Amino acid sequence: YYTDYATVLSQYSEKVSSFREGFTQSDESVVLVGNGPSPQGKFMGRTVDTFSTVVRFNTFTLNGDLGERLDHYYVATTGISEEITNKVIELSPKQIYYHQWGELDPVQIKEAFKGIPFEWKPEEPEEYRKSILPLINFKDIPHASYRSKDTYATSTGLLAIFKYLRTHKKVHIFGFDWWETVDM
Repeated sequence: YYTDYATVLSQYSEKVSSFREGFTQSDESVVLVGNGPSPQGKFMGRTVDTFSTVVRFNTFTLNGDLGERLDHYYVATTGISEEITNKVIELSPKQIYYHQWGELDPVQIKEAFKGIPFEWKPEEPEEYRKSILPLINFKDIPHASYRSKDTYATSTGLLAIFKYLRTHKKVHIFGFDWWETVDM
């Protein structure tokens, strides 16, 4: 996508630094476990479970490759099954985050998860959009015909990364390669 990676990394570093200004970051460890295929067969579950905070998204799997813990849960899809809802309730995360991707009603989500602390983000915070958009070359990404600075919607994972960049010194990500399974 970019030919001058050093410039891109420098710009990204500057953006992240300015994004974090005024916030105190914790030394506690956090890992965001995506739903991509790369963790399969890696047996990193024990390592994932050593982090202070384990974050998972939408329809997730727990196993030896991915770990067994759930501390924070992000839901932003219309396809959450009863099985996933029951799994989340059983694991009783400290926090659930929901933002308006799909057609789910936040009141129904809150009721479904039976008293687990819940935060609803009705729309993508503008500060995230301002932080990431200058780094994207919209002509070089898949489906560029409908992506622009005016129409781009940040993924749930990216929103979570930016949230934890404000609260933690290091944000670890694992399994953020879902696009490899999508037929473009």
